[in-house]
Amino acid sequence: MKTPVLETDRLRLRPFCREDAQSVFDAWESDPEVAKYMFWTSYNDIEKTKKWLDFEIGQIDKADWYRFAVELNDFHELIGTALIYFEKS
Repeated sequence: MKTPVLETDRLRLRPFCREDAQSVFDAWESDPEVAKYMFWTSYNDIEKTKKWLDFEIGQIDKADWYRFAVELNDFHELIGTALIYFEKS
């Protein structure tokens, strides 16, 4: 199953696309204050963000991996990411 698009009144969750690279980099990947709480470190190179997006885009058609770009409906502003994945126990 392809990663679906989900919408609420305020938010839209959708698959990432290559055009999101600058927004992702600006919003959280280049911020060391955000990165200190994450499993990745902050980047100082947008090319690393593009490689991450390439990986995530490659997962879109998988049935066990759903990575979402989270954006505000009113402004189409990217504000975060969410991941649902399935593990066999």
